[in-house]
Amino acid sequence: MFKTYPSNIPLGTSHNFILCSPEPCRIRARGYFRCLSYKPDTWRFWFSNAVDSTYGSGELAYPDRLGGQWKILSARIGDGGAWVCESMTEPAPVTGWVPVTFDGNIGKTVEPGERFWSDEVSFTLPDGHLLVWEWELEGNEIPFTPDSQAPCFAAFGDETLSYRTECPLPDLFGAKREVKNRIAFWGDSITQGCGTRNNFYEHWSARTALALGEEYSFWNIGLGWARGSDAALHEYWRHKAAQVDTVCIVHGVNDINSGRFPSGRGDTADEIIETVENNIRFLQKQGVRVILFTIPPFEYPGRSYMVWKTLRYAWPALAAEMGVPLFDFSAALDARPPYGNRFIHGAHPDGEGGRIASEALLAGGLFTDLL
Repeated sequence: MFKTYPSNIPLGTSHNFILCSPEPCRIRARGYFRCLSYKPDTWRFWFSNAVDSTYGSGELAYPDRLGGQWKILSARIGDGGAWVCESMTEPAPVTGWVPVTFDGNIGKTVEPGERFWSDEVSFTLPDGHLLVWEWELEGNEIPFTPDSQAPCFAAFGDETLSYRTECPLPDLFGAKREVKNRIAFWGDSITQGCGTRNNFYEHWSARTALALGEEYSFWNIGLGWARGSDAALHEYWRHKAAQVDTVCIVHGVNDINSGRFPSGRGDTADEIIETVENNIRFLQKQGVRVILFTIPPFEYPGRSYMVWKTLRYAWPALAAEMGVPLFDFSAALDARPPYGNRFIHGAHPDGEGGRIASEALLAGGLFTDLL
């Protein structure tokens, strides 16, 4: 199914948080998305009822925490009008609503940890318009990300729909089409796009996806606070990475600063090398091609800086040992390469940093054999 319905939006859609309330609640959630290709007219949507990675210290959200049992009361997609490169603080009008069903039903009871697809949906979106997803849910412990770069709106109970970060959405917006290669970006907040403006598509991963064009599929599974160990030691997040042809691994920042859950300390350089080796081997066994990224510059206090510097030296040898190409992501974002850790576009790169990093990645020729 993942091959038939590859991802058709360039924004991150994985889960690093969970919606919890004292009592089960009813929520209407809506998101607006620019598409990679406007040719498909058949869609399916995929869902994973679990948290993929650690958020903060992991007190509430941690890898493989299963979502609760909750209900989909209804779901639908529509046309949100022409995309305009500006932030949206109010929900734009939607036309042409089409219902989304599940095994022929308008709703579904979702079990803890369940992964499932919607039914096939026929829907044609005009070129350049925003795909709108909306569903009404009832229950508790619903996974989501509060860091989405999409305009998200929600209403709890009888509230009016308003801009909210507490907005559960599908894990994959799949459109039926043939593509030359299905690529995933697997990293942390810098991959997800934190630090860039909502609805601008200006972070490095979105820019790269849009630049390479509609003949390819891109699935951003990056998450704020995420560690490579969330994948190496747990199941749900790595399951996603195994569903594509090529994965860009951009792990390391939070492994250095926060470390594996629930250790309460940053990982050592040796531990991080072991983590990344584990993730590369896992993907290679699944027949997935890997592109390894060096760990970007960030705010590395105390010992963290020395760990980062050690790994900057170690990554070329690791890539050679594992037989994977290496992109020097750090040098693209560092004002004082090769080992300065002086970023000029923010620890979370802004739109200009996203442009510089994307252009460096595309110029590096690492996607040449995919084209």
